[in-house]
Amino acid sequence: MTLYDDGQDFEHDSALVNLLVSLLKYNLIVCVVTAAGYPGDALRYEQRLSGLLKGFENARLSKNMCEKFFVLGIVPKPNVKIFREQLDECVLSTQHRIVNYLNSPWGKKNDLPFCAFNGGSDVWVDIGNKLIGVQILQQFLGATPGETLHVGDQFLSTGNDFATRHQCCTLWIVNPDETQGVLLELTALLEAKKSERSLLTLLDHSKILLDSQTI
Repeated sequence: MTLYDDGQDFEHDSALVNLLVSLLKYNLIVCVVTAAGYPGDALRYEQRLSGLLKGFENARLSKNMCEKFFVLGIVPKPNVKIFREQLDECVLSTQHRIVNYLNSPWGKKNDLPFCAFNGGSDVWVDIGNKLIGVQILQQFLGATPGETLHVGDQFLSTGNDFATRHQCCTLWIVNPDETQGVLLELTALLEAKKSERSLLTLLDHSKILLDSQTI
């Protein structure tokens, strides 16, 4: 779940504070998974979650309840870079565990689409995926898979564009420059098609005119 606006801190007056406190009081385990990285700077994490931590203090949660609250993230050691292959491995491991859960008796009762993917410098797990978005858009527009083109840069099995391959035509790009190049090619093709249609229309009109003169 999203707890605060991107780049902002958890506000002390957020309605989510009391709701998360309630979850802990119901004996549930609550985990905050963050992609924000502040290696060696624990105080910065405390600042980001200061409103929530203050809420815990005001609620006078017991030690047992507080031990059910976790903040998780992948943080490299100082001067160590997490390589893409390591993030991919993390995604694949996560996908495997989620699929195993969804195939369990409990998981089958609570089946939810998900997307675990490599964000380039972090790993995310979303409820839902882009396939659902494409299907909704096609239904709304009345477009078929053959009339739909999805352009993206994450078409590996560890990417968040992968699922759309089952529903529409896809185009794999690497950066915005390639997107620009693709759109230039597409507009050129559309313009050529438009010119072709205009020519066919002109020929049809000429044929009709000649036929009328013959009659």
